[in-house]
Amino acid sequence: MSVDPMTIASQAAPSWKTLQNVRVVKAGDAPAAKVRAVMPPDRAARSNEPYRAYKPRAFTREERGRVTILFGGLHWRAERLIQGAMENLGYNAKILPTATRADLLTGREVADIGQCCPTSFTTGNLANYLRREAARLGPAEVADRMVYVTAGSCGACRFGQYHQSYELALRNVGLESFRMFLLGQDN
Repeated sequence: MSVDPMTIASQAAPSWKTLQNVRVVKAGDAPAAKVRAVMPPDRAARSNEPYRAYKPRAFTREERGRVTILFGGLHWRAERLIQGAMENLGYNAKILPTATRADLLTGREVADIGQCCPTSFTTGNLANYLRREAARLGPAEVADRMVYVTAGSCGACRFGQYHQSYELALRNVGLESFRMFLLGQDN
């Protein structure tokens, strides 16, 4: 028994008919690409320099009372516990604000494109927070009065390499001298 395809098409559900109204866009009709909000750093000045591993300026005991330790991206209970423990030891600790969609987009823009979604949120959250603080206090003051602490890892996940994404993001938002410390299993 053969069935006529045109008969089936005429009896198809309304969703089939909506496909007939899909507008086809030619390559020349596509809208222009979005302009980057953050321009990458000028690489011409550094083109002959070899890669240098990130080495932050030390966080000394004398700075304890005036420097704020930033951290975030954890469950809120863990963040409160860490904040309380640090403050009990005499440190100023601040949890980064809750990440937003804008933070995700910033994280994808200023850091490695291949990083996982949680790292994109954290990278963008850190970059946007520091950008706001730099506008309020100035970049030199932010680099002097704040440090960021994050965890590191080894193993199958690339999580242990994401501090390099944070470093790249900080460079791309103009805070190359900002201090970031990695807590790892080997430290």
